[in-house]
Amino acid sequence: MDDAKYTLHSNGSLGISDSETADSGVYKVAISNPHGAATEEIKLEVLSTDLIIIKHLPEETVLMPRNDLNMSILFNATVTSMEKDFTISLGHSSRGIYEDLTEHIVYEMTKIDRNDHVITWKLDVLLPYPHSQSSGDITLSVGDSHNGDITFTHIVVGEDGYNVAPFFDPVPKSVATFIGDNVLIDTKAKGSTPLMVKWYILGTDSPGFTEIENDGKYEIHSNGSLSIKNVLKDGNYWVVISNSAGTTSEDVKVSTVQRTDLVIVKPLPLKTYLIPEKDLHLSISVNASITSTEDITLSLGRSLRGVYEDLNDYITFNISETTEQFNNVEGSGKIWNIDLELPYSFSQASGDLTLSVGDSHSGAITTTELIIQPEDDLSPFFDPVPKSVEAHPGEDVFINTEAKGPSPLNIRWLKSNPLSGEKQILNDSEVNIYANGSLSIPDVQKEDEGTYIVELSNGNGMTSVEIELKVVPRDLVIVQPLPEEINLEPGEDLQMSIIVSATINSKSDIKLSLEFSSKNVHKDLTKYLTYKHSDELDTILSSKEHAGEWLINMTLPNPHCQASGDLTLTVRDDHSSDVTSTHVII
Repeated sequence: MDDAKYTLHSNGSLGISDSETADSGVYKVAISNPHGAATEEIKLEVLSTDLIIIKHLPEETVLMPRNDLNMSILFNATVTSMEKDFTISLGHSSRGIYEDLTEHIVYEMTKIDRNDHVITWKLDVLLPYPHSQSSGDITLSVGDSHNGDITFTHIVVGEDGYNVAPFFDPVPKSVATFIGDNVLIDTKAKGSTPLMVKWYILGTDSPGFTEIENDGKYEIHSNGSLSIKNVLKDGNYWVVISNSAGTTSEDVKVSTVQRTDLVIVKPLPLKTYLIPEKDLHLSISVNASITSTEDITLSLGRSLRGVYEDLNDYITFNISETTEQFNNVEGSGKIWNIDLELPYSFSQASGDLTLSVGDSHSGAITTTELIIQPEDDLSPFFDPVPKSVEAHPGEDVFINTEAKGPSPLNIRWLKSNPLSGEKQILNDSEVNIYANGSLSIPDVQKEDEGTYIVELSNGNGMTSVEIELKVVPRDLVIVQPLPEEINLEPGEDLQMSIIVSATINSKSDIKLSLEFSSKNVHKDLTKYLTYKHSDELDTILSSKEHAGEWLINMTLPNPHCQASGDLTLTVRDDHSSDVTSTHVII
């Protein structure tokens, strides 16, 4: 017996390494002792299935100019083949010239079926433009560790005489517009000619869609786009293009917005004191009926003693929608925050600063007086300004800032009581307050969540900033899943283990469910599953939420595990879940 090939175990079992078809046959085992002898014969069949493509590429693929080439095939391979064991290659040949395109492709493999010892794989391959833009023969090769298969298609880059099904490029998209404006629903109908384009509108006077005709309100352009004049209400539209190769369609919605004049609801302050050697930061809020932040235009200028200076080239700004409420808001627009920055080298001069804000039909201005303040007279300020923080339970939170201004500086941190509104002064026994004003909270928990206030004062004044601390649990994640495959002896219990990362209060917060499926048969095995967490869980957890990694050992007892098929294990806590699966072979 080849000792490298065969292993005879002390309990009488026989191990065969690196099995091959040549190992198939009848094996006989004999055991004896002083009381007698016994023999058994076992038949071993080593299955071998060559990789075979079962859904090939089409004989011919018509590709429109400047388009990527997308291909898809199906192939069968033995169950022992893993995705990493496959090799994919792609080549192009035309007029005797061959080009290897493997380095340009992107592909994805998906298991779609399993039958005994064979897996059916779906292979999606993308050859991007411009590497796809040559007519000729494409050869796609797929191989595993012992064999392979190939498939071909003839590429024709779209020309007259070839029947290409219709398609949109670009695809028409839903649009928002102001009441009374004109709108263009832009698209291009492509494919083999002749192409027929029809637009429909969902009628309000009669059910169903009504075909649109070119008239004073609507214009269907030769490329398939649709223009609508004087849009007064919302509408649902449907465009259909067809040729001898087929038909395709898209749904489009036109939404209307009531236009109101832009209004500044939070203007610049009357006076702005410039801090020496610091950039100037300004912030305003406007109410505007716009469909995009790109519809807002800004201009900034400074005037002093009749001399005007345009500062537009030096500003940077950010526009964002906000839910902040203002009492002086009228109309149907939305509130937008505008944060603006003027660099130090251009901001360090006194004068009147004027900020103009406009949209496509209206505008408004706000002004502030710039004053250069002697450094000794400066009020205290934060640089950087502390910001709100989001953290997971068990993490250390650090709120970064730096208190600046003439000394002495007095720093105080407080926390607001969400029920009474009272502010509690924080001290070093609860948190860490640093000399520069920063704050750290070790091992943050849900009860630490809330509004924090930092106050800074000196002889020239006082300033304060509110910060929100939000403590959110981590999503449960399986960090060590089940193996891809489990081989189980007849009559054995199925032993499994996983490791999960979770934020929980106690081990009872983790719930498991188990499902079995094979050949369209599905069964819930949860009630037969027993499991326990590692001892580490009991010793580490306290009364607070704790984030950590937990080992879970599971047993599915015989006979509920005695069938080959797929097991799907779902792990849940009170707010999230994760899934892992394995294929069981008896």
